[in-house]
Amino acid sequence: HPMGMAVAKDLIGWADVVMENFTPGVMDKWGLGYEALKQINPDIIMVRQNGFGTEGPYKNLAAFGMILAAIAGIPNYIGWPDRGPLPVGVGAYTDCISPRFASAALIAALDYRDRTGKGQLIDLWGTMHCWTCQGTGVVLLSAWLANAHTYPPYIRDHLLDNVPTVYTNGGNHHAR
Repeated sequence: HPMGMAVAKDLIGWADVVMENFTPGVMDKWGLGYEALKQINPDIIMVRQNGFGTEGPYKNLAAFGMILAAIAGIPNYIGWPDRGPLPVGVGAYTDCISPRFASAALIAALDYRDRTGKGQLIDLWGTMHCWTCQGTGVVLLSAWLANAHTYPPYIRDHLLDNVPTVYTNGGNHHAR
C-alpha cells in the first residue's frame, strides 16, 4: 500500500524495538535497515532473528525450524541407539527456543539503553540457538561413553565417520 512506508516510519518514531525475521538484506532493501531506523529514532533497538546469520554461505537461505534443528544436528541426539536420527517432534524446536534468547537479549538491550541512552542492533540466528542448547546432548553422550566405553551405534557407524575432526596423538595433530 502506498501509505505503508509512512505508517512504518511513524511507528518506528515512537517505538522502543523493531524485530524482524527476514533473510538478511530485506529490511535494507525496503529502506528500513538499522542505520535508517536510527535516523528516525536514534535510540531504537533492532532485533534481527533469521535462520543462518547475516554472513556466511547460508545467509540468504530461508529458514524453517525443522530445517534449523536438523542442520544443527539435534536429531542425532534423539531416538534409539540402534536406529538413525529422528525428527524433532511435531513442532519446530527452534521456533520454541529462539524467542527465549531474543527476549533475554532484548531485556539486556533495554536496560543498557535506559542507562546509556543508546540503542543497539542485536543479530541472532536460529542455528546458534540450537547449538547453544546442545550442551545436554553432549553431557548425555559423555555419560554413555563413560559407562559403555563405546559410542552409541548410530554415532559410531554414521556420524563420526562423516565429520572431519582434529585430534592429538603424542603431540602430533591429525585430521580425519
